[in-house]
Amino acid sequence: MQPIDELEDALGDALDRGVKVEIISARNRDQPVYKSLLNSDLFAKLHSKGAIVHEEPFKFLHMKMIEVDDGK
Repeated sequence: MQPIDELEDALGDALDRGVKVEIISARNRDQPVYKSLLNSDLFAKLHSKGAIVHEEPFKFLHMKMIEVDDGK
């Protein structure tokens, strides 16, 4: 299992518990091996569970961030 699979599983579990999950990503991927895949395809499982996915259509993004808020 790759770390991305572990993250996807953790986010899926959070969605199952009713946690609001939003993902911001570029529409296209910059790695040549993944160039044919859209990020929306990669996030389809999480989106089907209720994750909100925002995609930047024109730029590549290279950043990582996780924000956790207790809702207060």
